Amino acid sequence: MLGEEMTTRRPMNSARDVSQSESTPRIPKDRRDDAIAIVGLGYTGLPLAVAFAEAGLRVEGIDTLRARIEEIRSGVSPIDDIDDARLRAALDLRLQVCVPADADLSSADVIFVCVPTPINAAKDPDLSLVLDAPLSSVGTMIFLDVSPGAKVT
Repeated sequence: MLGEEMTTRRPMNSARDVSQSESTPRIPKDRRDDAIAIVGLGYTGLPLAVAFAEAGLRVEGIDTLRARIEEIRSGVSPIDDIDDARLRAALDLRLQVCVPADADLSSADVIFVCVPTPINAAKDPDLSLVLDAPLSSVGTMIFLDVSPGAKVT
């Protein structure tokens, strides 16, 4: 019965670290020194950065908007999906944020590029920022600064 499915809840494991959400990935201890860089701290990039920091990875979040970086550094989330307390906890863990000029991607094992893909009236995504990312100042920063063997997605 549909109503029963909706009210059935899995019992909470009291031994679990409550600071991690159900969606937080589990990172093996031997990978906790891996570094993640996330370019673009909007609706995709910021939740990704927070989740990786909660999982115990070092995260460098990069955004071209200095005002956004200052807002995040002050512990105020610019998006609804991440509340301020969760953002502050991630900043206290292993999340650092900066503008591209201050970024150091040389130690990043993986770099995520999270650029906007707005939709038009027909709900078609505008992929121009995705296609232009490698040629932008951020793309230049990535390809000049990235270490051999790093993955860029």
